[in-house]
Amino acid sequence: MTLVKCPYCEENIDRNFEFNWTKHGNRYWHDKCWESYDSGRKLVYDRAGQYLGNLADYNKITKQFNRYIKKGYSPEGIVQALDYWYNIQDNSPDKALGGIGIIDSIYIDATRYFKERQALKDKQAKEQIHFQKEYERRYYQPRAVKIPKANKRFHFE
Repeated sequence: MTLVKCPYCEENIDRNFEFNWTKHGNRYWHDKCWESYDSGRKLVYDRAGQYLGNLADYNKITKQFNRYIKKGYSPEGIVQALDYWYNIQDNSPDKALGGIGIIDSIYIDATRYFKERQALKDKQAKEQIHFQKEYERRYYQPRAVKIPKANKRFHFE
């Protein structure tokens, strides 16, 4: 009986009797945990590379990403925070020093911003549907009108 701990969910894995685990590096992961971790990591790497360009230090980003995951931050939330910092706030990547360390400071503000933005979009969509239902145009085909034939005034025979 060989028990190891999954680094993502921190549950024990019995390597002899469980079959839904894989080894990555020197750690053993549940398949679902690895897929979740890896897809989130790739998402954050892509977005950090997009904003930081050649300044991106992926070893530093990996350490910071792992720390944020342990804190309970979601990969989608980290990406939203990066979008908020570089697109909405228009900050420069020069002060980032190749990492994503700003996430600690802006994560709550970024998630609040995007939640309010989504709530506003939902509200506008509901109002638009209500407006369309209230002022829906109805098109009717006009009735066929019979025009009486006029009597001929002149008869040429």
